[in-house]
Amino acid sequence: MIRGTGDVLRVHFVGPTFSTLARLRAIVRDSIDDVDVFALELCSTELVANAIEHGDGGEIEYEIRRAAEHLTITVRNRIAPEALADMAHNVIRPSIAETRGTEIDVRGRGLGIVEHLCTKLEVGAASDGLIEVRARLPLAFGSP
Repeated sequence: MIRGTGDVLRVHFVGPTFSTLARLRAIVRDSIDDVDVFALELCSTELVANAIEHGDGGEIEYEIRRAAEHLTITVRNRIAPEALADMAHNVIRPSIAETRGTEIDVRGRGLGIVEHLCTKLEVGAASDGLIEVRARLPLAFGSP
């Protein structure tokens, strides 16, 4: 159970598919119970779904780290080379009103949802060549 400052949960998904998301939700529900679990599940599954969709099909590393006032969700994986340029372009999402009638209007809302719920969202290359996405979710929902 993740209850105290500094507690960490790490999970490695090998050969992940979209059915991995159901396992992730169960792991999150079983690991933490004193925060807004819905927001944590939503952010976690959106970040892992992006890793599955844009990754190279290999292992995905997922971590929750608890601090005094927030949880940091980290997802790391190798990204498919053709997705690198697209990822850099799509990290900062336009508003929903700006996307009406465009391709983004149909899909691509996951990072926007995460950005709305979290106080910080970072995407970048880690020193070991993996792509790393970190999201900071406040422990008290509605107080970013």
